[in-house]
Amino acid sequence: LLLMITGQCAAALVGFAQEYHTKTFIGTQKNALPTARALFATAIFADTVLALTLSFLLRRRKSKFDKPNSLLDRIMIYAIGTGLITSVFGLVALITSIVTPMDPIYIAIGEIMPKRK
Repeated sequence: LLLMITGQCAAALVGFAQEYHTKTFIGTQKNALPTARALFATAIFADTVLALTLSFLLRRRKSKFDKPNSLLDRIMIYAIGTGLITSVFGLVALITSIVTPMDPIYIAIGEIMPKRK
């Protein structure tokens, strides 16, 4: 988990450094595209791993009582749902950046991607 977070931070810093030295939007887009793809890929992987890990750990905490189990079930559904939503948006943004690299629509999809808090 720490490695994924470090990778995302490093890719973001590289992207900012590349964009800082570029004068035009098209130049920025060409320079930042590999970095954006790396960020989308690590976000997809991190969200999927976190959702699956959280649901696995919550599943192990099941007890014999119904009320705590129903609360754990709701938390697992929420964790899987939010991880799935962010992974799907990241995957759509990644595919869009590969299919249409000069069309900045992938930037818009990446911006509307649900953010983790």
